[in-house]
Amino acid sequence: MKDENKTTGAKRSPVDERDWRAESIHPTVTLPLKFDLREKMLPVRDQGYQGSCAAMTAAAMKEYQEYINISLAEYMSPQFVYDNRYDQTHLAGMYGREVMQILQEKGDCREVTYPYNHPHSPEDIAENIYEEALNFTIQNYAQVTTIEGLKTALMQNGPCYIAVPVYRYDTRMWYQYPGDVGKCGHAMTVVGWDDKGFIIRNSWGEDWGDKGFCTFPYEDWGWQWEVWSPIDDNSSTPNPKYFNNLWLMKFWLWLQKAYKKYRPFFDMAILTAVFFTVKFILVDLLHWVK
Repeated sequence: MKDENKTTGAKRSPVDERDWRAESIHPTVTLPLKFDLREKMLPVRDQGYQGSCAAMTAAAMKEYQEYINISLAEYMSPQFVYDNRYDQTHLAGMYGREVMQILQEKGDCREVTYPYNHPHSPEDIAENIYEEALNFTIQNYAQVTTIEGLKTALMQNGPCYIAVPVYRYDTRMWYQYPGDVGKCGHAMTVVGWDDKGFIIRNSWGEDWGDKGFCTFPYEDWGWQWEVWSPIDDNSSTPNPKYFNNLWLMKFWLWLQKAYKKYRPFFDMAILTAVFFTVKFILVDLLHWVK
């Protein structure tokens, strides 16, 4: 949705009890009074006319991760994430869970490889761009449901995704005053906290808020729609109620990634296996008929 030169684009994810819970994954840690990741992140961007706020958040999370992991100080491509959204309607929004799934399954490429404001359909994105994006995936993701859980997730895995309802376009857009009518949803990036609340990075340029940032007060906790954290820890333990076979899930995720990367080899192996299976069945059948 666009108004007052501000564009949004977040949808609220349906409830899914299979989601991992960050509070069940991260170990208990001592939390400092303040924690701020802004110095390790690139300048705030402006999403412009596209409903790509969720994709902007995805790119911001990956920019931090790749800076920490391999010292890559480059913008990642929100356009790649946005163009791979499920709803290909013009300027359509995205669900939080959808964003995290794209980062897990397809990753994100660099901005220089796939620039912003040049949208394409997924089928029109070159294969080499998809191949680059697979180098910048997340391993897993989890939903965050508590203040302490979000602080721990920020310390353990970096910036997080937050989606809120929008009633205005100011720095407290999510808070509903009497008479306010909900306009839409908006996604932003949580990058730290202080004694007042969580530090939020927006995608409306540096002229909005405090150089593109605002504070989500602790007393406003509950107004948000959803919060997600990337999980890149092999030793993570998911919500035990729904994921008792963690090793099987990790193997399946690995197999999916391997298939996408080496699809021709997998296809040949499958065809070969089918051929010999059918051959042996026919031989046995002919032997039985005789």
